Amino acid sequence: MKDVTERKDLDFIVKEFYIRVLADDKIAPVFTSEVKINWEIHLPIISDFWENILWGGNKYQDNLLQKHLDFNDKIPLNKLHLERWLLHWRETLNKSFKGTNATEILNRAEIIGRFIMYQIQEEK
Repeated sequence: MKDVTERKDLDFIVKEFYIRVLADDKIAPVFTSEVKINWEIHLPIISDFWENILWGGNKYQDNLLQKHLDFNDKIPLNKLHLERWLLHWRETLNKSFKGTNATEILNRAEIIGRFIMYQIQEEK
């Protein structure tokens, strides 16, 4: 297996991840109910975020935490959502990639996801 080395790898991961998420009845409703997501716009933004994480730059300009706090106001997020999100993220990466960057993405996803959930719980 190869490592994540270029933008097209990130695009592949993000696309495959959301295919898994949308097939999971425990988490799919978060993405398909009240909040309508324009996938053609959303997927490249998520790839931009991970590109910034791995290789620097400033393609992702949004406030990730605030986006999730705002989302939580519409659809409350909980620990199950986080655990399912991380499960699908790990499975997607582990299926096709292995190496330093793949490990970095997994580690950062865990940290970021737990931080967001902590902030959501603190707002209650």
